[in-house]
Amino acid sequence: MVEKLFFRKSTKSNVANCVEVAFSHRGTLLRNSRYPDGLVLELTRREWEDFRAAAASGRFDRPGCDEPQ
Repeated sequence: MVEKLFFRKSTKSNVANCVEVAFSHRGTLLRNSRYPDGLVLELTRREWEDFRAAAASGRFDRPGCDEPQ
């Protein structure tokens, strides 16, 4: 049976920079909403938790980019 995935857009996204996430029994999937038929990054539960923690800590913040564009 094929699993039906429901991608949802990040609340922090804007028109030009959109990330979508879906949760599966296999893990967490990420994709660029501009290319819904493109590549999908699949993370294990642990990888997703590490990614979220790093993002929340500001690890991926770009210097000088405090405001959304």
